[in-house]
Amino acid sequence: MDEKRETHRERILAAAAKIFAAQGFRGASVRQICAAAGVNVSMVNYHFQTKAKLYAEVVRRLFASMAGDDLARVVAGVKDAATWKAAVRRLVSRFVSHFSETDAPRVYAARIFRWEITQPSPVCAELKASFGGPAYDAFNDLLAMAEPDPVRRQLWNGAVWSRIAAQALVDEAWLQMCCPPGHTRAEWGRRVADHLCDIVFSSLTYRKVRSAAAPARAPAARGRKKERYGDTSSGHGQLSAAKGRHERRHREVARHD
Repeated sequence: MDEKRETHRERILAAAAKIFAAQGFRGASVRQICAAAGVNVSMVNYHFQTKAKLYAEVVRRLFASMAGDDLARVVAGVKDAATWKAAVRRLVSRFVSHFSETDAPRVYAARIFRWEITQPSPVCAELKASFGGPAYDAFNDLLAMAEPDPVRRQLWNGAVWSRIAAQALVDEAWLQMCCPPGHTRAEWGRRVADHLCDIVFSSLTYRKVRSAAAPARAPAARGRKKERYGDTSSGHGQLSAAKGRHERRHREVARHD
């Protein structure tokens, strides 16, 4: 019985992904999804309670491979210029390819992303928090290894993400204007990813970050003062300096007497 219910659940999710991708959250209906899945409405209510919860589960599944702890691991793995370039290429290629798919079910991610940009659903905030934010932050961390100016980093991040988003937003009919003859959408996506990386690497260079734990060098003037008077920043140094001045004044008075 449990196995049969799980089969129903998977059929509902598969049908929902296709219909949500084609019509968006607002355009799709539970009855349409049930008809496509070959189940009754009570099965949707049993497994997901509401259309919004069903949609949220579809979105989580479609975008699961584009967010999560793996992004942090990619950034943490950077040790030098070569691994930095590899990390940049890995993230850019992953996001572009995810939005360049033409086969189900991954093609549905690009279409749902398009709907969320033009007609945000109640799940939009969760999508931003679980996918958009972590992805943006991970790429920003990589940019910070080459660009110290936060404003310029935002410009770079926005430029790259705008091109990645275009890969999802461009409709098949419009894509014919951007994609050369003889290239599939996926093949052109790989060329786009390589081109984006080439632009980044031609303008930005990995910089080894100075350790925050490294002690700051003391100013030369301060060092000379310590050599002459001792460490006057401590109570002991101040007392020693005062004692020396008192002894000099005492000797001068004694000579005059």
